[in-house]
Amino acid sequence: MWRGRCQHGEEITLGVLCTDGAGAPVYPDAAPTLDVFGPEGQPVAGQRLPAVDRAAAVGLFQLGLFLGPAFAPGRHRAVYRWSAGGLAGVAEDWFDLLPGGDARGAVIALYAYERPQADYLIRQQDGGAMGANRNPYY
Repeated sequence: MWRGRCQHGEEITLGVLCTDGAGAPVYPDAAPTLDVFGPEGQPVAGQRLPAVDRAAAVGLFQLGLFLGPAFAPGRHRAVYRWSAGGLAGVAEDWFDLLPGGDARGAVIALYAYERPQADYLIRQQDGGAMGANRNPYY
């Protein structure tokens, strides 16, 4: 399934509904794995998916994936794998990463720090990066 277009610094929600051989939702033997491959087929990310709500949504697993500097512009493929009762399941998603954006993410905190020698703006971005600008102009 196509998940849309995004840019660096955004978060995309990737998820899968685990099913049995008849197509009915099922709890897998273990959490499903997610492998993301870049435009050239190189592995970019891989991890296990957490369950959304085990009581209300049988077999539904989702993860918010931050699109940082490891992701190159182009079409990415997400492959989900799980097993349930001896049956192996596989599903795929695609999304396009457009050029642009900031791989460090959006600014989520900003503080003006005034000193006698200069004024500073200190920022934190949702990718974890911290930075400062000296004598900023508004």
